[in-house]
Amino acid sequence: VQVGLEDLLLVPTSGREGRLLALRAPGWTPAFTVRADTSLRTRPVVRGPLVFVLGLDGRVLAWRLRVPPPD
Repeated sequence: VQVGLEDLLLVPTSGREGRLLALRAPGWTPAFTVRADTSLRTRPVVRGPLVFVLGLDGRVLAWRLRVPPPD
Protein backbone atom coordinates (compact mmCIF):
# COMPACT_ATOMS: atom_id res chain seq x y z
CA VAL A 1 0.00 0.00 0.00
CA GLN A 2 1.38 3.41 -0.89
CA VAL A 3 0.25 6.09 1.56
CA GLY A 4 2.18 9.28 0.94
CA LEU A 5 5.76 8.13 0.49
CA GLU A 6 5.55 5.21 2.92
CA ASP A 7 5.33 1.61 1.79
CA LEU A 8 3.17 -0.42 4.16
CA LEU A 9 2.56 -4.14 4.61
CA LEU A 10 -1.00 -4.73 5.89
CA VAL A 11 -1.45 -7.82 8.08
CA PRO A 12 -4.93 -8.92 9.26
CA THR A 13 -5.20 -10.99 12.45
CA SER A 14 -7.78 -13.62 13.29
CA GLY A 15 -7.79 -13.49 17.09
CA ARG A 16 -10.98 -12.98 19.09
CA GLU A 17 -10.64 -9.29 18.35
CA GLY A 18 -9.35 -8.71 14.83
CA ARG A 19 -6.60 -6.23 14.15
CA LEU A 20 -5.16 -4.79 10.98
CA LEU A 21 -1.45 -4.17 11.50
CA ALA A 22 0.46 -1.84 9.20
CA LEU A 23 4.22 -2.37 9.03
CA ARG A 24 6.53 0.16 7.40
CA ALA A 25 9.27 -1.04 5.03
CA PRO A 26 12.20 -1.61 4.99
CA GLY A 27 12.58 -2.52 8.69
CA TRP A 28 8.94 -3.65 9.14
CA THR A 29 8.42 -1.33 12.09
CA PRO A 30 4.80 -0.79 13.21
CA ALA A 31 3.15 2.18 11.49
CA PHE A 32 -0.35 1.83 12.99
CA THR A 33 -2.96 -0.70 14.15
CA VAL A 34 -6.74 -0.65 13.82
CA ARG A 35 -9.08 -2.86 15.84
CA ALA A 36 -12.22 -4.62 14.72
CA ASP A 37 -14.90 -6.37 16.76
CA THR A 38 -14.55 -9.55 14.71
CA SER A 39 -11.68 -11.69 13.43
CA LEU A 40 -10.30 -10.62 10.06
CA ARG A 41 -10.30 -13.60 7.70
CA THR A 42 -9.01 -12.40 4.34
CA ARG A 43 -6.06 -10.47 3.04
CA PRO A 44 -6.78 -6.77 2.65
CA VAL A 45 -7.96 -5.43 -0.70
CA VAL A 46 -6.68 -1.91 -1.37
CA ARG A 47 -8.51 0.49 -3.69
CA GLY A 48 -6.85 3.90 -3.56
CA PRO A 49 -6.98 5.12 0.04
CA LEU A 50 -9.58 2.47 1.04
CA VAL A 51 -8.74 -0.91 2.60
CA PHE A 52 -11.38 -3.68 2.66
CA VAL A 53 -11.25 -6.90 4.74
CA LEU A 54 -13.85 -9.64 5.26
CA GLY A 55 -14.72 -10.31 8.90
CA LEU A 56 -15.52 -13.71 10.38
CA ASP A 57 -19.13 -12.61 10.92
CA GLY A 58 -19.59 -11.96 7.18
CA ARG A 59 -19.30 -8.17 7.24
CA VAL A 60 -16.99 -6.33 4.88
CA LEU A 61 -14.99 -3.84 6.95
CA ALA A 62 -13.35 -0.80 5.39
CA TRP A 63 -10.90 1.87 6.51
CA ARG A 64 -9.72 5.00 4.75
CA LEU A 65 -5.95 5.53 5.01
CA ARG A 66 -4.58 9.04 5.05
CA VAL A 67 -1.26 10.67 5.72
CA PRO A 68 -1.19 12.24 9.20
CA PRO A 69 -0.72 16.01 9.34
CA PRO A 70 2.83 17.20 10.02
CA ASP A 71 3.66 17.94 13.66
